[in-house]
Amino acid sequence: MPFYDLSNVLVVAVSSRALYDLEEEHRYYEAQGEEKYRERQMELRDRPFKPGVAFNLVRKLLRLNKNEKLVDVVILSQNSVESGVRVRKTMEIDELEVDRSVWSSGRDVGKYLKAFKVDLFLSADGESVNTAVREQNIPAAKIIPKKALPVNDDSQLRIAFDGDGVIFSSQSDEIYNREGLNAVREYEKLNRQNELPTGPLAKFLFRMSKIQAFFKQNQQPCPITTALITARDKHMTDRVLATFQAWDVAVDEALFLGNLDKSDFVLAFDADIFFDDKPENLHHSSVQGACVPLLNP
Repeated sequence: MPFYDLSNVLVVAVSSRALYDLEEEHRYYEAQGEEKYRERQMELRDRPFKPGVAFNLVRKLLRLNKNEKLVDVVILSQNSVESGVRVRKTMEIDELEVDRSVWSSGRDVGKYLKAFKVDLFLSADGESVNTAVREQNIPAAKIIPKKALPVNDDSQLRIAFDGDGVIFSSQSDEIYNREGLNAVREYEKLNRQNELPTGPLAKFLFRMSKIQAFFKQNQQPCPITTALITARDKHMTDRVLATFQAWDVAVDEALFLGNLDKSDFVLAFDADIFFDDKPENLHHSSVQGACVPLLNP
């Protein structure tokens, strides 16, 4: 029997704390320790968890596989395999077709990211995310723990990205922080025909763009909508357009907000998840957000 080849699909690795709301269980684990936590999970194994911040995203990603295998979701959890029984039972109830998982009993799960050929890693553990981005060059983001929105049965998957520090490098942000707005506007004007360097999630955007192209090439309605929601203003749009053209990718919607608060716009877009490099942009209780660490802090 030939081995399954993960290189032909989008691979998203998700921690159990990102998929389900395990914050109360995490506090119990920290207070009571591994053995008591394991006993509690076995006692409550028939009580399903509530959806977490990444639930809608994962559910809709898996729905992309309706006619052809396009996405593979992997659970990477620091639970033991015994403690994870409740998570697995909940996935069965929710009809999440997740074939692959790792249960590490508290050990680092990041060492398996390259072996799984991961295109995006979502975790509630900031240290694991930082290691994935800075040491393994794997697109990753820290899920911001909060009460998840109700399960969204809309079949359209909506993903919103910030620009600088997320799909582009943080180069322009660094100039702004050092020299101010006028300096970065002038810099962008001088470089308006030069593509921006890639950021931590550029590879993930490329893979999403390929999946969108698959649906369009097969003359099927595309179930994915992407948006760029950036603080850039009219003086800094040309280089973004030149970059997308050079990369041969496109986003469905582009919002250049001139440093307005992004929260209301993310809500208006109805994003299943919003990727930003600044935690303060993810403060709104109804924004399902993930914070992307800088490549070079």
